[in-house]
Amino acid sequence: MVFANRAGDVSEALDHHPEIRVSYGKVVIATWTHSVSGLSKKDFELAKKIDALASQNKSGRRAGARRP
Repeated sequence: MVFANRAGDVSEALDHHPEIRVSYGKVVIATWTHSVSGLSKKDFELAKKIDALASQNKSGRRAGARRP
């Protein structure tokens, strides 16, 4: 949940709202820009920031983060 919440915070900061699904030990994030019926620059910017969060999470898990 920690990662999903951080991804949500990043999304809010960019004013972009992806679909975030959480299941045991897994987070799936889908992003899409409805106004262009596809992917926009904002989607790629968000993906880059979320990828950075995921890399941080793998290399040095922060307090509260648990392994699946």
